[in-house]
Amino acid sequence: MNIIYFNICAIPIFIIILFTTFIRRATRGLSNKLFIAMVGTALVATVADLGLELLPYALPLSGTELVLGQIAAYIYFVFRHGMIVLYLLFLFSITRTSYRIHTTLAKVVILIPYGIVLLLLLQNLLTENVFFVSPEYGYERAGFMVILYGVSILYAVVGTVYLLFCIRFLNFGKWLALVSMYLLCFVAVVVEFFYPRLVIEMFAMAIALLLVILLVLRPEEITDSSMGLPSWKAYRTELKKLITTKQEAQIVVVRFINANEIRTYLGEERYQSYVIRIADQINQLCRNEHLSYEMYFEQPGSLYIILDNMDFGVRQTLPGIISSVKERTREIENTGAKLIPRVCVIRYPEDLDDYEDIIHFGHEFYGLIPFERLYSEASDIVVSKDFKIENDMDSILSRAIVK
Repeated sequence: MNIIYFNICAIPIFIIILFTTFIRRATRGLSNKLFIAMVGTALVATVADLGLELLPYALPLSGTELVLGQIAAYIYFVFRHGMIVLYLLFLFSITRTSYRIHTTLAKVVILIPYGIVLLLLLQNLLTENVFFVSPEYGYERAGFMVILYGVSILYAVVGTVYLLFCIRFLNFGKWLALVSMYLLCFVAVVVEFFYPRLVIEMFAMAIALLLVILLVLRPEEITDSSMGLPSWKAYRTELKKLITTKQEAQIVVVRFINANEIRTYLGEERYQSYVIRIADQINQLCRNEHLSYEMYFEQPGSLYIILDNMDFGVRQTLPGIISSVKERTREIENTGAKLIPRVCVIRYPEDLDDYEDIIHFGHEFYGLIPFERLYSEASDIVVSKDFKIENDMDSILSRAIVK
């Protein structure tokens, strides 16, 4: 009989990770969604694997147990290999290179190995050349199982090589946590090879995902807990990745110029509800337009949206957004409280290509345009004399002090 205690221990670890993620409201953004999907698929795979390991205790299998064993095996392989694909996509997302796989061809290339796994499992229904479940022996592997192992190794090699290229712009602790998925699973497979009764692969995966949430995602750092949106710190981190990877993007800055006053007037709870409703309407628009985006919040009242879609017209969508926001927040605005937004679009790297310049511009642009102007573009502002003086103020003061 195999030692299954490690599989049993892995299940509560996955549940705790999911619970922690939801309780800290770290559910928005592509990276968080992929992470939740990974943990969910790993949990299902672990439960299915545990079911397979329990089959020997019921030998010889009855008809019902035989069918349940077969179902558990198919679920295990579909979800186990699905988790590997999700982890690779998660790596692309967390390192800000998802834009490189937006083309249909790139997605097909990434999914081809997983497609082979699904086809093998489908034909196994007739041939049983990958695995089979018999009443006398329970679950047994067959010759084509080596192909499934080959697919897992392929994804692991691609992911590891990719992470080696990313080490130059990732904190070493975070890099080590990300690569631990491959390292720990490799060690687990080697241990299982020499000690077949010791089933530890899914436990190793649980520990790796635990390291990821503790060292990489860190909900308490990257999520504004009051709003449930990615935080100002997360925006700065993402902006640095954007600049490092040289990805073209539109950065939409929505600044509520009377945020402090409305916050005081409404109180913290109602103010949070107000901003969340506005953010939800923006999220809805982005989903309807099938945009690739991330949205971040800075206290007391600024939203930053990084859009990978360079051809999307923000100006044309504003009237619809404003109308839907008014409808959604009518009960709050009827009290006399109304947030006054100013919207500006920065096209990176055309308008600004320096981290400090983009940060500074996002904080100051509304003071460089006429007060009544709702929408503006950085390309019209950065050429102005006022912005050049404001942006170069530090160097001007330094020269003045030296003189």
